[in-house]
Amino acid sequence: MRVTVGEKQFKLIFGHKLPGALGIPGGGATLCVLLEEGEDGGAIKAPRVGEAHCHVADPFVKRTGRRIALTRALAAAELTREERREVWTQYLAKTRSVPGGAGR
Repeated sequence: MRVTVGEKQFKLIFGHKLPGALGIPGGGATLCVLLEEGEDGGAIKAPRVGEAHCHVADPFVKRTGRRIALTRALAAAELTREERREVWTQYLAKTRSVPGGAGR
C-alpha cells in the first residue's frame, strides 16, 4: 500500500505469522515495514519496522495486529504528528474502501 505525505511517498508492507504456523507454538505476529520511497521508486532511507505479537491465549486478529505494528513503525520513523496523522488517514481510507476492511 502506498501513501503520500506532502512531498514524501511511503510504502507500507504487512506480513503475518499465523498462530501455530510451521509447528511453532504462539499466538501469531504481525510485521509492518515502512519504506520512504525516492522519485525513482527506490527506498531512500532505512526501512522502519513495527512488530505486534499476540499472546497465545488471545485470538489472532489481523486488523488489530496491523494497527499496533503500524503505530510502532511510525514511531520508529520519527515523523511529525501531522505526518503520522496523514499516514493514518490514508491507511484507514484505503482499508475501509475494501470490503471487510484490513484483514478481517
